[in-house]
Amino acid sequence: MIRAGKYDSVHPDFHRSHFDDAKPAPGPYSVTLINFGTKVTSRDATKMIVDSNLKPGNIWHLLAIGKQYPKLQMQKRLIVALGSTCQNGWFKNCYPILSSNTLVRIPRLLDLDGGYDPKGAWKAHAHFLAVK
Repeated sequence: MIRAGKYDSVHPDFHRSHFDDAKPAPGPYSVTLINFGTKVTSRDATKMIVDSNLKPGNIWHLLAIGKQYPKLQMQKRLIVALGSTCQNGWFKNCYPILSSNTLVRIPRLLDLDGGYDPKGAWKAHAHFLAVK
């Protein structure tokens, strides 16, 4: 899935062996990107997604979105999959994200509740992947 996304760069620890998620059953899935418009912790974002009768998307959903809608990553700049965590060495308990700067699409990892904010909140521009 990473190769199929034709990313400009890939973080070296963004590898399927670092995630314990089983590939989801074949779709169809209804996918939603949720932006809360304010800083939010991973725990609170997950709760709000579940309270909306959705599930946090996982790494497989994230990579499928990156492959199917590459321009979406450039528009949203930060898409977070709270349904997966990386379980490998230095990057233990990190979430997979799709991020971009102006010209580059990158799948990478951010630490649990550390979306660029030392107080443990994701910045207001983060979009969270949710599936039904």
